[in-house]
Amino acid sequence: MNITFNKYKASIPKRKIISILLATIILIFAFTPTAYAGAKMQVVKNEVGKSSVDISLKFSDVLTVGDINVTASIGSGLGQTFPASFSMNRVVSEYLDSGGNHSGTYALDFSIPLLSSKMNGTYPIAITITDDNGNTDTFSLNVSITNGANPPTPTPTPKVESTSTRPRPEPKLIIQKYSVSKDPIMAGEEFEIDLTLLNTQDRYHTYNVLLTYTGESVEVLPSGDSNAIYIDEIEDEETHDVTLKMKARLDAEAKPYKININMTYENSGRTGYTVTESIVVEVSQPIRISHDDVSLTKTVNAGDSIPLSMQVINKGKSTLFNVQVSMEMNGAIPDASAYLGNMEQGTSEMAEIYVFFGTLDMNSDSKEKYGYTEGKMLLTYEDEYGKEYNEEIPLSTTIERPVFDDLYTKEEPEEEEKVKAGQWWVSIALLLAIGIAVFGFVSYRRKVEKLRREYGDNSI
Repeated sequence: MNITFNKYKASIPKRKIISILLATIILIFAFTPTAYAGAKMQVVKNEVGKSSVDISLKFSDVLTVGDINVTASIGSGLGQTFPASFSMNRVVSEYLDSGGNHSGTYALDFSIPLLSSKMNGTYPIAITITDDNGNTDTFSLNVSITNGANPPTPTPTPKVESTSTRPRPEPKLIIQKYSVSKDPIMAGEEFEIDLTLLNTQDRYHTYNVLLTYTGESVEVLPSGDSNAIYIDEIEDEETHDVTLKMKARLDAEAKPYKININMTYENSGRTGYTVTESIVVEVSQPIRISHDDVSLTKTVNAGDSIPLSMQVINKGKSTLFNVQVSMEMNGAIPDASAYLGNMEQGTSEMAEIYVFFGTLDMNSDSKEKYGYTEGKMLLTYEDEYGKEYNEEIPLSTTIERPVFDDLYTKEEPEEEEKVKAGQWWVSIALLLAIGIAVFGFVSYRRKVEKLRREYGDNSI
């Protein structure tokens, strides 16, 4: 279904136009309830006639949810500012999107009057579509004029040979080298920068040298009474040393900072020159790390497996990198190190290590198995420049015999007593048996002797 919303026509005023620097046609259409929500433009017609340019455009994928405005801005040299003939048609599709909106196609036709004094060339036209919500899209096309007059050829400017004398070389003032009193610079500290200035000219001096300096940001500032240094003269190919006094604020972020240095000076003819240089300094935040005490009992038994824990806190204003906690001790074997990773400012992490306690001679040259031993928890981390730091937390304990050894030792005397008691009764029984045997043998001998005496027979 084709629907024509608005159509405006106006006659061209009959007046001679000599030149137009910028011509603009504004085409505004209000459609209810349509709105632009992302459209595509297709050029259907772009014809240049003797007195006008006829253009037809088609816009597709326009959602129908509010009003749209169409504006055309036309480059200079085509025609008059206003009026022009234009019309716009809309074809509504039956397709509905997920929001229940129609998507439609719009056709825009308009005619641009041409000046009689038009020039050949390519002229841009910008088409802008705007909806009620302020969403805007711009499409462009070019109109090529070939039936007008050719632009005049520009007259070349003749080259004029200079008759003046050749200017003498200007003096060049540079920073030959510099050094910083502290590297890196800690936030909250003052520091100095030593500069060596060099006049590179081999024939001319520099005069009235004024050097000013400042930090690129407010985190690094001059700390002296003034940020300006005056030098009366620097001779040709000579150097001059100056010192800049600065301070890094306590809240300065840990990173490189640029120091801007500006130098103004004159030659002998009082011609002024300006040179701007910059140098970079590294600023670090002081590391503030703390930890809890490690709780290890005064005595442990060989064979025990005990967890050791320690809370690590980053109290500084910079990130700590590759934070790790490990443990070393004779007679002890940790299961692994505790890796905490990177710790942002104002954060804390808990490190926990399980430690097996054995004997003193299992990982050392000790001749003793049990007794007093010392060790340490080792806290390592890096700053933002990769520099590594270490902190040792001392540990000590006494390794005693295993619990089952003590039980065995306590039970052993009872067994020995039982054995000894058993041996005593065996001895008594053995002595008793021997006594009975001796007693029986003696009694037997006596009876035999008695019978021999009674019967007088030695064969008995």
